[in-house]
Amino acid sequence: MAEPTGWISYGSNKDPLAGVGDPYGRTDTANQYLRDLYTNFRVGHESSGQHSSGINATAFQVVEFGTYTGTGAALTKSLTNTSMDIQRLEILGAGARWPVVTTRESKAFAVSYASSQTAIFSLAVYDGNLYAGSGNNGKIYVFDGSSWSEAHDDTENVIYCLAVYDGDLYAGTSSGGKVLVYDGATWSDSYDSTQSTIYALAVYDGNLYAGSGTNGKIFVYNGSTWTESHDDTDSAIFSLAVYDGNLYAGTDTNGRVLVYDGATWSENYDSSETLIYSLATYDGNLYAGTGSNGKILVYDGAAWSESYDSSEISISALAEYDGKLYAGGGSGILYVYDGSSWESLDTVLSTVTLYSLAVYDGRLYIGDNKVGANGQVLDYGVDSKKVGTAAFDADCITDIMTTGEFTVGTDADVNTAAEVYHYAAYGTE
Repeated sequence: MAEPTGWISYGSNKDPLAGVGDPYGRTDTANQYLRDLYTNFRVGHESSGQHSSGINATAFQVVEFGTYTGTGAALTKSLTNTSMDIQRLEILGAGARWPVVTTRESKAFAVSYASSQTAIFSLAVYDGNLYAGSGNNGKIYVFDGSSWSEAHDDTENVIYCLAVYDGDLYAGTSSGGKVLVYDGATWSDSYDSTQSTIYALAVYDGNLYAGSGTNGKIFVYNGSTWTESHDDTDSAIFSLAVYDGNLYAGTDTNGRVLVYDGATWSENYDSSETLIYSLATYDGNLYAGTGSNGKILVYDGAAWSESYDSSEISISALAEYDGKLYAGGGSGILYVYDGSSWESLDTVLSTVTLYSLAVYDGRLYIGDNKVGANGQVLDYGVDSKKVGTAAFDADCITDIMTTGEFTVGTDADVNTAAEVYHYAAYGTE
């Protein structure tokens, strides 16, 4: 990456904040130091262990240099250049000899909400908020981006699925097999089926479809009336997804994938698995999470094949986030696929089952069932780091947005009232 005209590097052993004078007579040493970081991708003396490891200098381009004044309370800085996604942020202040550094590649799990219920089975975004369906007392929670609250307490036991249709939020339940509807003000019953459970909801061709058990029926709602669309030979329809102009359904007992072209249901694939737990599209293909061997299958529109064989009992959730495909497993491991290879993420969640995934406000949320505790909603997002100063502080940099913004917390090294901070933001096109 070429150094911008007029920006001269100090070299590997110069640190203006440590009292080393600028050999070129420059006075704006803080901003110049950030420019040097851009040129060298160095956050201090590499030989002293202050180098930010794993940085690929060719992967980033400079987005913007500048300053902001601390407030002592969380603040969001909007950048002038919004043509790139921010991938890396460095902040310098009088209280930090080394820059505070964070990258979007470094993410961590945090508990967003610990419910009073056994598990969080479903997640969906509706009207600018995140909703979570739970069991075993049929509660629905809502997150407005800052706090969680109870949105609905139903007479049903479990809220298995959530979906938005025609401006309203719908929920599938057990053990009465109902479909609930929320119009933004009031919850009510939309449909009381003949089945025990509504496992999946999906919108296709202007209608809302519901997959059920224990008799493998699929129901359809046209906005005014519910009718039966399909009666399958398998015991349950666990998953639904739209792919390439058709509606696909995953079944339990024989692990089959059905397809509906708008006129006729037929069998698309008969796997060797017991059930097709989840379906999702990614990068032009359809993916299926299975049980009871935790495989992830892929369909390219012509043929099915095995994409990944995990160590899980089941893959209960699939979702695309930040350009990658994520999969939640039955033993609490989150898997990620970048289009070429799969990897498993932090195993600190090994005591939970990951039931649901949803993207909200630029972050990935996970609904779980934690052994020995109640169901949680986990937040998988940016992990802020300090380099060369104190240990990790969650109040440091709370987020790096992909929309030309970054947010800093209340940590003194990045947000002391009236202190002027210098920042450097890097990104990718």
